[in-house]
Amino acid sequence: MTEASDLAIQRIQDLFRQPDDLDKINVLKARFTREKNAVDAQLKAGVEAQLNTTQAGLKSLHASQTNMNAIREEMLKIDKLCAEAQAMVRDFPIISKISRVHKNFNATQEMVHNLQSMHDQLDRIEEMLNNDGTDILTALPNLLATHMNISRLQDFRDKATSLSLSAPSSTQSTLANYFVRLDQLTTDFTDLLWKIAGGMLDILRDGQASVVVRAAKIVEVEERADEKALAIQEAQKAHAQLAARMRFAAGSTRVVRGYKDKFFAAIASSVAAKFEMCWTDLGEDPAQLLEELDWVFEDIDLVREALVLRVPRTWDIYEAYVQFYHKGMYELLNKLVASEPDAASLLKVVEYVKEYYSTLTKELGVAREQLVPPLLDGNEGRLIDDYLGLIVRKVEEWMTNLAKTETRDFVERNEAPEQDEDEKYHLSGAVIMFQMISQQIDLAADSGQGKVLAAVVEECVRVMKKRQKEWEALLKDEERKHRENPQDVPGGLVEYTVALANDQIRCSNYAEAISERVEPLVSAKYAERITKALEGATEGYIDLATRCNDSLVRLIFNDVRGPFSQFFTPGWYSASPIGTIVDTFRDYTSAATHLISEMFEVYVGKLLEEFVRGYVCAIYNKGAKFRSPGAIEQIRNDVLASFSFFSVYMPPEEVERSFRIIEHVLGLLSVSPAEFWDEWVGLKREYPDTPVWFVEDLLWKREDVEKSSVRSMLDMMKTRDVGLREEDVGVRTLMSQVERR
Repeated sequence: MTEASDLAIQRIQDLFRQPDDLDKINVLKARFTREKNAVDAQLKAGVEAQLNTTQAGLKSLHASQTNMNAIREEMLKIDKLCAEAQAMVRDFPIISKISRVHKNFNATQEMVHNLQSMHDQLDRIEEMLNNDGTDILTALPNLLATHMNISRLQDFRDKATSLSLSAPSSTQSTLANYFVRLDQLTTDFTDLLWKIAGGMLDILRDGQASVVVRAAKIVEVEERADEKALAIQEAQKAHAQLAARMRFAAGSTRVVRGYKDKFFAAIASSVAAKFEMCWTDLGEDPAQLLEELDWVFEDIDLVREALVLRVPRTWDIYEAYVQFYHKGMYELLNKLVASEPDAASLLKVVEYVKEYYSTLTKELGVAREQLVPPLLDGNEGRLIDDYLGLIVRKVEEWMTNLAKTETRDFVERNEAPEQDEDEKYHLSGAVIMFQMISQQIDLAADSGQGKVLAAVVEECVRVMKKRQKEWEALLKDEERKHRENPQDVPGGLVEYTVALANDQIRCSNYAEAISERVEPLVSAKYAERITKALEGATEGYIDLATRCNDSLVRLIFNDVRGPFSQFFTPGWYSASPIGTIVDTFRDYTSAATHLISEMFEVYVGKLLEEFVRGYVCAIYNKGAKFRSPGAIEQIRNDVLASFSFFSVYMPPEEVERSFRIIEHVLGLLSVSPAEFWDEWVGLKREYPDTPVWFVEDLLWKREDVEKSSVRSMLDMMKTRDVGLREEDVGVRTLMSQVERR
């Protein structure tokens, strides 16, 4: 039932590969309805014919049984009349004895003649065998004649041996020696016959079909003779008393020769030898072995097209060959799996099993239930699990080795990262990793099984995410060491972080390319799994690239902590640290220009955001005070210097938008109490999340305003409603990141 369901699902998948195929539902429904009606009509006709045949057979059996009972009654009557006639005929015992003596004399005379002529007959048989030779691809013109003569001598030997059973053992031994040459020639002949049996397909291909016909006729004659002998022996056993009284009823002295069983055994042996030779020649190369198995289907097709026409129909030769070849295939694949092949070969085995069943059932007309035992014992699912396990182990092994190399290079940083043709830094591991992953995914795609492909993709994604976490941990650790002991770590962390960020973008592109390539190869069910898995990997790469950018910015701001702590302090009025900060930005950004363009834009945007946030938060520097008009002028100088730097890498209007908060800070530092409310409303509407305490702290640091004026401004801010628009409530801006120190 499960198999039928799987076949139905597979059939539906084949019919509906694209969304547009759904438009054909009505057409397909009508077609399948017609096909079903035709099949139902055929089944009905077949059942009726089978029923009629069965009824006729039962009538024939009943008539046969009636006739047999009538014959038995007549034979008993004859036996009774014979017994009564003996008393009626004068001197019957003497007549009977003379008849037996005459019969024995004739038999003895015939026996002597046969013994005297046997050697001449054996010479003729040997000559015919020598003339035909042992090459089965020749005409073998003497095949039937040889068999006829050997069969006659075998019958004679069987009769003589039967008559000698009551003779002394010495006589039996002498008689056996007399037939030694016959036994040897019989062996030579049957060896040739079994050789023909094993090579019938080669004989047919060579155009010697008559040899097959004659060999089959020999076996058929022997088969009928064996059946007759067995029937007589069974009848004698069943009616021993009647047979003893009816002395004129001749028994059978024939020894059953079993030509048909031996003939079929020779066929089976030759098929097994073909598979064994195939394994010997190609067993070390599973992929090549599976590709070279077309001869199996070619042989079976030749049996169907040519051999069945040249042997008795009762042999069911086609079914026999199918069974022999299926057994050979079953054992061959079991050997292949037991040899622990690589993952690719396991997948090819599963793919081949599917192709094997499809070819036999659809093209060669073999019923699936006839193919027993099932290949791989029906454990294709377990084999797929084994394949996935091998894939996981192999990919993890590769990734472990690759990670060791990448980690060592990233930590030691003995050489600068490699650059591509666009002078963008990169690490070699990403390309190698995706080459390995693509190989496994392409191999799974070649299987044509959506389930396998989806599972392989999911396992590869799992490995990708594991590597992403390892990179994240390594990046965090290297950043920590650089922050805590910068003098003890190798240089080049910025360059390697840039290379790592670039690699993550490349990896995300690789993952998207794989998704686009393999999704059309499977049904919607598995395409959804593949898409979901690869989207997760892509998001992970983008997140890691973003973390690399964040790390770069943190490294920069770790280097400018000292200069930032000088803003708005007494020393700042005479010598602003903005020059040092911009120079540091410029040095780091020189390395960051080796980022992929989209990542460089993110980097500059993040650097600008952190600069503005850091500058605003500098009001909490120790000793920070705002003296007018010096503070206003110095802030404008700082803005001008930083604006000049950022405008090189960003559109000026974007930089201006980012600096708007600093303009508002300038407004709060220069506004009079009477104008404060308008400035506060403007700030709050543009930056709705501005904390009240930030403005409060800023106003208290103004030295040009009396404390009473500060209090009045704070009272206005706390008691009056700014009148924010509903859509502005909950908006998060840079001011949400301001930290009170």
